[in-house]
Amino acid sequence: MSLATLNDLAYDTWEPGLNDELETETGSLYSYIQKSSKDVKGRKTFIKFLIGRSLGISNIDEGGTFPDAGDPKYDEAEIGLKRIAATVEFTLDEIDLLNGRDAAALPVVQHKLDDLVRTVRRDVVRQTWGDGTAKLANCASVASQVITLDATTSSQIDRDRFNWLEENGLKIDVVHGTTGASQATGLTISNINRSNNEITVVGDASSVTSAGVIVRSGNAYGSGGAFTSREFQGVMSAISESNTYLTLDRTAAGIGYFWKSNVIDNGGTLRPVTLDVILQLINEMNRRTGKAPIDSNHCFFSNLGVWSAYGEQLQPAVRYQGYQKMDTGWPELEIFGVPLYGDIHCPHNNLFLIHKPSFAYRVPKYQERGTFQFQNMDGSMWRYVPATSGYKAKVQSHLTGMMTLVTEHPRMHGRIDDLEELGV
Repeated sequence: MSLATLNDLAYDTWEPGLNDELETETGSLYSYIQKSSKDVKGRKTFIKFLIGRSLGISNIDEGGTFPDAGDPKYDEAEIGLKRIAATVEFTLDEIDLLNGRDAAALPVVQHKLDDLVRTVRRDVVRQTWGDGTAKLANCASVASQVITLDATTSSQIDRDRFNWLEENGLKIDVVHGTTGASQATGLTISNINRSNNEITVVGDASSVTSAGVIVRSGNAYGSGGAFTSREFQGVMSAISESNTYLTLDRTAAGIGYFWKSNVIDNGGTLRPVTLDVILQLINEMNRRTGKAPIDSNHCFFSNLGVWSAYGEQLQPAVRYQGYQKMDTGWPELEIFGVPLYGDIHCPHNNLFLIHKPSFAYRVPKYQERGTFQFQNMDGSMWRYVPATSGYKAKVQSHLTGMMTLVTEHPRMHGRIDDLEELGV
């Protein structure tokens, strides 16, 4: 064997670039509302709304007494922002390479910063679809490092158990679903077995019980013996009839009705998606708003399972023309002329009818640049962390911002719950 051949064998070659094997889709809904934001200024922000008409109206006899006055009735909802924070760190070796003429560390620094921003955006999408509780899955049991998840079809948390959990995707805590008491902290997911509804974790999971729920690490805790979430209320919370939304109880007599959205459910029992049940939702929204929700400002959204189930109903419309060209009869899925978008992050077994203009993010008015900023520490975005026992010195940077998602008109949105899915 020649020296040239030996030299060739001694090479280790890396192809240029970095292949991204992660699912990074932000989804259809986020693409509509990501640029819709309103500023929040001051200690608190309120929405004032009308919940009753003027009451001083009646027919009277000629020369008769005019009716007593009756002022319209108002109420107000309170908007609160939630802070999202993230940290990225670099070894001093990586930072020291920046001083070199070839700036070999630049791709490393840029990639870590870009990935941090992209991951924060992904979590914004998660919370945008969520119900504000931060709960990602319910625990059924634990055996060593394997946590088995509840997989009922009646609980929305169980339905969405794998919407956001992924290998190496996020750190998780397990807390008691009622009290918020900690059962495990800082776990990472090393493997997911969807067939058996199992996740394998790295970390101490020995205290996990069937009362535990999985949350992103740090996003939920116990306060006064009650489960408490740090996340903002998303679409699932906004489009509801029985929760507290923006501090107002939707079950309260005389008030809650005007603050409710429109929900057609089936008591937790799954049923096929039909035009009949879709018409129930449309007619209910029409009755409460005075206008049929089938204009250009409305869109249907669903997970791909409901999207596929509706598409199968249109299968009889498929027909063939000359030259073997298939005419489906519907070049894109739509319902009564309103587009139906399949969104992989949409909560399962639901069909949403959303009025796009009345959903918007709320952000601080005096933000420096954009919704999220790298924290300024003495004029720099970098913070030196001295070496400690067993750990080398390092440099960290912190990204943070405050926001929430708000609809000022819940009655202009609706969803159909408990729908069967296909193809998932």
